[in-house]
Amino acid sequence: MYVVISLILQTVEKNYQVSQSPVRSAKFIDREKSIVAGADDHFIRVYNYTTEEKTKEFKAHDDFIRSLAVHPTLPYVLSGSDDMVIKLWDWEKDWACTRVFKGHNHYVMQVAFNPKENETFTSVSLDCTVKMWNLISSDPILQVEAHSKGINCVDFLSRVDKQYLITGSDDHTAKVWDLQTQTCVQILEGHKNNISALAVHPELPALFTGSEDGTFSVWDATNYRLLNTQISELGRVWAIGFARLEGSHKLILGCDEGMIMGKILIPSLTSHRILASLYSGTVCIWNYQTQTMAKSFEVTELPVHEKFKKVTDGERLPLVVKELGTCDLYPQSLKHNPNGRFVVVCGDGEYILYTALAWRNRSFGSALEFVWSSDGEYAEKKSIRPTFSAERIYGGALLAMCSNDFICFYDWADCRLIRRIDVSVKNLYWADSGDMVAIASDTSFYILKYNRDVVSAHLDSGRSVDEQGVEEAFELLYEMNERVRTGIWVGDCFIYNNSSWRLNYCVGGEVTTMFHLDCPMYLLGYLANQSRVFLIDKEFNVIGYTLLHDLIEYKTFVMRGDWDRANEVLPSIPKEHHNRVTCCSYTLEGLASVFTFSAISASSEGSGGLVCFICKFPKLSLNVFPASVAHFLESRGMIEEALEVATEPDYRFDLAIQLGKLDIEKDIAVIAQSESKWKQLGDLAMSAGMVTITAINWNLILQHSFSFFTEKMDGSDFRNDAVACNALEMAEECLKYANDLSGLLLLYSSLGDAEGITELATLAKEQGKNNVTFLCMFLLGKVEECIQLLVDSNRIPEAAFMVRSYLPSKVSEIVAIWKKGHSKVDIVSDFELSYLYTSSEFLALRPQYLVGWSPERSVGTAKPSRLDFHFSF
Repeated sequence: MYVVISLILQTVEKNYQVSQSPVRSAKFIDREKSIVAGADDHFIRVYNYTTEEKTKEFKAHDDFIRSLAVHPTLPYVLSGSDDMVIKLWDWEKDWACTRVFKGHNHYVMQVAFNPKENETFTSVSLDCTVKMWNLISSDPILQVEAHSKGINCVDFLSRVDKQYLITGSDDHTAKVWDLQTQTCVQILEGHKNNISALAVHPELPALFTGSEDGTFSVWDATNYRLLNTQISELGRVWAIGFARLEGSHKLILGCDEGMIMGKILIPSLTSHRILASLYSGTVCIWNYQTQTMAKSFEVTELPVHEKFKKVTDGERLPLVVKELGTCDLYPQSLKHNPNGRFVVVCGDGEYILYTALAWRNRSFGSALEFVWSSDGEYAEKKSIRPTFSAERIYGGALLAMCSNDFICFYDWADCRLIRRIDVSVKNLYWADSGDMVAIASDTSFYILKYNRDVVSAHLDSGRSVDEQGVEEAFELLYEMNERVRTGIWVGDCFIYNNSSWRLNYCVGGEVTTMFHLDCPMYLLGYLANQSRVFLIDKEFNVIGYTLLHDLIEYKTFVMRGDWDRANEVLPSIPKEHHNRVTCCSYTLEGLASVFTFSAISASSEGSGGLVCFICKFPKLSLNVFPASVAHFLESRGMIEEALEVATEPDYRFDLAIQLGKLDIEKDIAVIAQSESKWKQLGDLAMSAGMVTITAINWNLILQHSFSFFTEKMDGSDFRNDAVACNALEMAEECLKYANDLSGLLLLYSSLGDAEGITELATLAKEQGKNNVTFLCMFLLGKVEECIQLLVDSNRIPEAAFMVRSYLPSKVSEIVAIWKKGHSKVDIVSDFELSYLYTSSEFLALRPQYLVGWSPERSVGTAKPSRLDFHFSF
């Protein structure tokens, strides 16, 4: 039986009962959506992992089947057996055996195809030999007596121009063989029992060995140093594999009592895969694959010419590459000094200092880490012994030493403690000025200001420094809840990419997303003469993105309060960057294929089978333009300055609204002729006018009753105030342009403008705005017109209620209309009773109903010219 397990969900997806005998090898054949398995019953069986159907079963050998190998491109499967024979099977010929390879004198323990030369493969046996074969010949092309005891496992270690074989044996060792010279170049010792499994990691420079002593070890594939050894909790280790998820670094072990899955967390393997340093257009790139072959560095010149300037953002740069030289150690860090004259390489407990141009060895010595001070000097001056275990050190304006829980800063001259900060530090980035520093942790980063003058004054005064250092040495400016992967400073601008692979920059606490990266990339540096920030991916492609140096300088000067220099830089910033809004563009390819395969997978899942997602993911290209100058000023609360810089009408209109600049808003609205802008301006002007009226006439409101509805306003009314008058006149004009009848109603009713309300009633009636028309007529006291409007609008019930309250003499007329248009007469029975009191007999019996007639009669004899509303306080 063998088991298919989901590495993502970490659950058993399917059990396959293959045979009553042990299954020693099983392989995926992705092209055929199949799994092939070999067992001790001498049979090979093939299963379709989509339908779970057994598609083929046949006897392959006369003894236990130890190993299977699938050809990467051709329809071939190799099988090795205890019958000392290797066989080649062609599944396109119904799994016919097309060739038999004989030559071993003992059990064939493992076979493996050559990943660089697919027509060849290797085999190892308990006869102590390793053999190389060609698919077109039954005789071995190479044979080496590799170990003193039987060989159990083999794998290829491929480099650019060389190949090595790794073999594991019952003599408790693993050996590294140069295939060209057929010599052993390294013996890996450390296990106390037979080495039963080994594997070379497909991405990391590491190889793994497992043993019958119940341990597994990790070895550096470049210098073959033992990095780590762990004890298996499940007994002897028989198989080693890796998750086929790019960048996951998951390790799978098959043991006596089960399976172990873990993550590779060795920093020297996972944290230093890409080493590069850029200075003044030259970047030194360390490629561990190239290094393991040629043991050389590569230097890339970034040319400054018109062709290079035309390269679009995100496009791979046309680089001139040349080999710079060799290195005698495997580097774990690589860095130019601040003036670019030297490059230091550190690794394997040593450092080597090279000249940057000629790549000459200038100095070397023992060191676990090497950092530069801000002036870039490398001569040894001082020694310091911290009182704690220092895990990492960082250079810059101050020397920093980190433990797991805190970081301590020391001055370079006298190694005096400057400040201790209790924070778990992932990385540290100093600004070139030495006045600002970014401290990155696992989940966030902090930007601090270094108060150099305060520290100098404290130290010069002779005051003692306790274990916490100088309290005022650093000032926390900003805290950002983002994880920084790599970062650099340009002036007071901190550029970084986060855990979501967004390229951001932070100025003054404002974070702006420059670009969304479509693959993991790492910051190299920034070149001011090209206004580009450069990144490198794991394939060692260098890519540039535009970030205007003048824009960064302007923002830096603004944050420092240096407006004179900021205004000098502003004209050099292109106009399109003055008010361009952050935006993005997408390019999607292959989206239909994702949906298609997702549907297939869903249907397969419904049948209870093993779900295998095999889809082509779309290529996503996302470009985001940096925030503009005006947006930056606005975010800092400098609205006036943003309005002066901005040129785009819509954005200027929004800024003017925030400032209450009615004249500027009106000029923009006249040009744009947008109803929404007219309405915004009208509302703002009306609010400004009413606020002015309230402020100036508050005492008048407190002392007098006043009429809201007048035919003419005398000299003591609110319109005598020039500011209020201008604002309200502008509001009226804007609301008319916007055709905002509701706004006009609010304005006229607030001012008591009966003439305006009369005009508004006519305009609303023409446009069919019955609600506005009704309110205008009602405020003007035109009750009959209101009732007629309700009748014309077929709103008879509302008309009936209104005549009952305001015009009793019309009750009979409205009730008749209501009865005529309504089949259920009982609904209007109450109104019939109301109609009875209009007769003289009923009025004689109920004289109190005469009260309801008196207002109508008085109105009929003398209607007032306006309605008075009184406020009391």
